[in-house]
Amino acid sequence: MNYTSLRLLLISAAVCATLAGAASGAQRAAAVYFIADCSKPAVAPTRIILACGDGNAYLTDLRWRAWGRARTQAFGTFHGNDCKPSCAQGAFHSYPVAVSLSAPQWCRHAAKHFYTRIAISATGAVPAGFHRRIRVHYGPCNKRILTD
Repeated sequence: MNYTSLRLLLISAAVCATLAGAASGAQRAAAVYFIADCSKPAVAPTRIILACGDGNAYLTDLRWRAWGRARTQAFGTFHGNDCKPSCAQGAFHSYPVAVSLSAPQWCRHAAKHFYTRIAISATGAVPAGFHRRIRVHYGPCNKRILTD
């Protein structure tokens, strides 16, 4: 084997090793989950139910960027029931939002990494009675709702 052939072989091996490392890193990055339908772990869900008891608040049409990183963001639509005069008789209102998931945490009982915080911010007008921003410490490990 001559010098040029050996050099080409070594460069090819280095490129293959780099690509294999990048691929395994991408696989690791994608292994972060979120509970989107109140019970099953999902990767990059397009729909998230926020009010599991009655379905009166949920997100749809989510388009994610950078899933698997420490923080990921999507744009989509929030749908919420105004519950006037009651939730059974209320009307649903929708508005565009930005959604951020963060704080991935290893949950031993589920044996998976989960995003444990969700932040929802309106990107346009908000119907009367609805919050402009919602933050939830969420996931199979904990749940606490904060609004402003």
